[in-house]
Amino acid sequence: MKYILALFTLLICEISFAQTIDDAIRYSSFDALGTARTIGIGGAVGALGADFASLSTNPGGLGNYRKSEFVITPFYNFNQSSANVNGGMNTNSNRGKFGFQNVGFVFSKTPNRGKIKTFNVGIGFNQRVNFNRNFKYEGRTEGSIADRWLELAYDGSNAILPDDLDGFEAGIAFEAGAIYDPNSNDGMIEYVNDFFGAPQVLKEQEVDEKGSVNELLLSMGGNYNNKVSYGVTIALPIVNYTRQKIYVEEDDGEGRDGDIPGFNDLRFVENLTTSGVGLTIKAGVAIRISQAFRVGLAAHSPTRIGLNESFNNLLTFSFNDGNGIPVVPNGPTASPNGSFEYRLSTPWRVLGSAAYIIKKNGFVTAEIEFVDYTKNSFDLSINDSSPATQAYQDLLNNDVSTLFSQALNIRLGGEIVVNKTQFRAGFGLLGNPIIGESSFNNTISLGFGYRPSDFFLDLAYRLFLNSTDYRPYNLVNDEFEPMVEANSNAHQLICTFGFRF
Repeated sequence: MKYILALFTLLICEISFAQTIDDAIRYSSFDALGTARTIGIGGAVGALGADFASLSTNPGGLGNYRKSEFVITPFYNFNQSSANVNGGMNTNSNRGKFGFQNVGFVFSKTPNRGKIKTFNVGIGFNQRVNFNRNFKYEGRTEGSIADRWLELAYDGSNAILPDDLDGFEAGIAFEAGAIYDPNSNDGMIEYVNDFFGAPQVLKEQEVDEKGSVNELLLSMGGNYNNKVSYGVTIALPIVNYTRQKIYVEEDDGEGRDGDIPGFNDLRFVENLTTSGVGLTIKAGVAIRISQAFRVGLAAHSPTRIGLNESFNNLLTFSFNDGNGIPVVPNGPTASPNGSFEYRLSTPWRVLGSAAYIIKKNGFVTAEIEFVDYTKNSFDLSINDSSPATQAYQDLLNNDVSTLFSQALNIRLGGEIVVNKTQFRAGFGLLGNPIIGESSFNNTISLGFGYRPSDFFLDLAYRLFLNSTDYRPYNLVNDEFEPMVEANSNAHQLICTFGFRF
């Protein structure tokens, strides 16, 4: 996914509010996860049903259960990342993590008579997003993050008084000495930093992300005359996301003062934790057109998520004393612990699917999902209805509507049956939510299943190929912002155990 952070003209607002448009993408870009069977066929389970993952995608598949079932899916995720700044040398990093993709029960009841063939209830959770990723980069570019702090120290052309500087970036930069007033005794405030006219600066950063979005599910569905399977799901998405960014600049030039007189190095650490709960209603049908051909249709209502963010920053800045000795004037300088509550409404989602059953030998299946990312909407006024909050909310929502686009997610898969053993493969194309970007992220999957009468074991491997454009900091003139290209290969091993009763 090509990933572009919007440049906001009101940079000072980024300090008062931690929200950016990448939050909208983070909490509205879902994938077809769940069971190893679903992942093995690329996520295209909507027209087939009788799989716990369908409760999150097309609840109509719930009506195709003929027996009650318990299912649990542990997984191991291994992420390989490489990143470079401004086209320089790649820096590689790896991360592995165990977890659970889903746990759930389906309780199936067969009515005594009539055309209602099943009445089923499902309860449990499916994972929709896995945030675990780590990437690093290192390289030389013009300018410094201190240029951003210098911009934040001015309101237009007027310098902000030191006591009024924000406490999360410009304020701690002034306290640490990264920006300063060289003529503080003349009664006029004029901030500068050490980087005017400096050569390219060595920069490195590590971005560490953790967390997931898990949906708690309560679903009900049935089957009419073995022709139409229908269902509805009440889903509570639970958000758990943490991110730490460690940014370092260093003057590694030769000589007593290096390449940048007065500067030795800086280390800027940003911590963010986000949690929240939302509500979504999903409804769908799976229709048996003939013995071989089936179609599915599902719609997901907008999700309204209440989110709570906690954040803080830490800056250490050192300069040369003229004799080649680094001096840290005030030690590490910490921001306050900030917090903010807000709501995010994500867009409607519509899914269509089709499957062709090849007698008892297997099937091929396809699914297409439509999402209009311009319909994401922020509400920042939960605890603050000030004009500044309203202005920033309007700015965010305007950027969402102008920078985002509509997107299609396409999933294809198939299965071959040999006795009680199934061999599966799948492929996915995930559309880009950024306007003007036509590229797709790709998923490739393989699977295996063993399904005797009342017990089943499914295994799957999935490779997710992702590309992200990332800016470590924003400036008024984005020509001087470093551009980082981060590529990741997420390898996932999934195992589903289940039994019917």
